Amino acid sequence: MSITMPGANKTLAQKEGRELRYHALDARIYLTAEALITQIGHDNTGLTRDTAWNTTSEKVVTGAQTEYTTRGEETLSIDPFYCRKGDPVSLLLQHIDMEELEGDAIKRYYYEAKVDETGETIYAFKKIASVKPTSFGGEAANADTVPFELSLSGKKIPQEFDFATGAFTDVAVTTP
Repeated sequence: MSITMPGANKTLAQKEGRELRYHALDARIYLTAEALITQIGHDNTGLTRDTAWNTTSEKVVTGAQTEYTTRGEETLSIDPFYCRKGDPVSLLLQHIDMEELEGDAIKRYYYEAKVDETGETIYAFKKIASVKPTSFGGEAANADTVPFELSLSGKKIPQEFDFATGAFTDVAVTTP
């Protein structure tokens, strides 16, 4: 399955001669509808990723203390996010808030790709994300600001990313 991200900002990496990350979200309102991959901002500087680490310690049979470090919940915070009229992500955030959705109803796929200055994909993946609007209000140049958080879960699912079209495609995974 190939999914194209409409309006992807493909010239920025070439113009500035640097690597660029694409952040996108499946912004369909109803899960029965076809996927609607929408870029979250354009090289979004308001996006921060937090990878929590959990460290636990326990005593082993000999009485020694052993520490285990595991990966915690990964979250992305998008603040500010400017909701423009008709923007699919804006409509999804409003729907989640107005319908007081929770659980599986707020889960969507989050997509990320990193490309170099020539447009070659360094990596691309998708991951399940719970979409959580954190507040509503505030205006800035014809847009409301609605910061939100994505709580990522599960393993990264490899993707191919076409820089020219902005399309994400599932990678066929083979098992030995």
